Amino acid sequence: MTQLLAAALAIMLLIIGTVFYRTVLAAPADETLLVVLGSHRKSVSKARVNCAIEYIAKRGTSVLLFAGRGPGIKQGYSRTSEADFMKWYYMQRIGLSPSFSPPRVLIENKSMNTYENVKNSLTSVNALYPAKLNVVLLSTHDHVRSAAEAWKKGRPEDRVAYIQCPSLRATKVRKAKKKK
Repeated sequence: MTQLLAAALAIMLLIIGTVFYRTVLAAPADETLLVVLGSHRKSVSKARVNCAIEYIAKRGTSVLLFAGRGPGIKQGYSRTSEADFMKWYYMQRIGLSPSFSPPRVLIENKSMNTYENVKNSLTSVNALYPAKLNVVLLSTHDHVRSAAEAWKKGRPEDRVAYIQCPSLRATKVRKAKKKK
């Protein structure tokens, strides 16, 4: 009888443990993805990285994605993609600061324009993060809105917002409107 009770208790604990693991431990956190869109001008890319660092310091993020190859490699005036340059500059800026906890960094370095930025980024994000994300797109006003609209079409379940650089102080995080 005690063996039967012990077996029943063990099965119950196994079931409760499995349910607890699936609902609490394995459940994805409410993750925020910060996507920084590149520019063929290094000064603009640097300004966007500075905005990203400011955003992360103020609000935090779990994943940072630098996007863009740009025309420089194809036309021969650059040897690195916009995304690789931004990652390099980001690592230089944050250094090994103990007060700054860097997020996971992803690179999308094949796109040549805003549409490809989003399309290629979505491919990477869909493979790594199938669940809903909070997405913040960071760029200048000329293409951040169209990027936000394209992201919303590609992953309608995500909560999408955008930030216009050059400064977080000058702008606030705006929710992207879904085009109908």
